[in-house]
Amino acid sequence: MGTKRLKFDGFASGACLLGKFVATSAAMEAPLSTKPIRRVLKWQAGATVAMAVMAGVWLGWHGALSAMLGGVVNITALVVSACW
Repeated sequence: MGTKRLKFDGFASGACLLGKFVATSAAMEAPLSTKPIRRVLKWQAGATVAMAVMAGVWLGWHGALSAMLGGVVNITALVVSACW
């Protein structure tokens, strides 16, 4: 299968800073650049726009704004948890 896994070269590729292990950039991929995270971000953005359009038609611009802000909260939570 053509799945891509996170690359970890072991502790030898990291650095020790004040007693804590710090992975170097060569040791791991950036979290937001992985395919599953990008797929979820795109899905959530699409669902947010779709729900904002539906809420806008049904409830007016107040509903659209509420749906958009709710979606932005969820997307922000995903980005923060991926980068934490």
